[in-house]
Amino acid sequence: MVPPGIGKLTLFHTLGVVNISGDREKAVLKELKNLSQLRKLRVSGVDKKNRQESISAISSLFRLESLSMWLNNDNEGCLEDTRFSPPNNLQSHKIYGLKGQLPGWTAKLLAISER
Repeated sequence: MVPPGIGKLTLFHTLGVVNISGDREKAVLKELKNLSQLRKLRVSGVDKKNRQESISAISSLFRLESLSMWLNNDNEGCLEDTRFSPPNNLQSHKIYGLKGQLPGWTAKLLAISER
């Protein structure tokens, strides 16, 4: 569990594993957006219910280089969002528990890695 107020630790470089499901999911995701220096994030509990907030939080982490995501069981299509643009510095991305196809935005990762 992420303690309340973690968003004030803006100089964090590594954080994981953060469970974003449960009673405090929106508060945790809001605080994650404040971690502007974060380079490595491992997050669990991603599902259809919190996908929009999750994608928004991850998109705001401009310095993020490594992202690992553990999806909940009910995750069919939960990462499919054409508006999601992975952070430009992202070098490593792991998705655990994915059912179905890779999300369409994963092609953007290839474009980033070719730069």
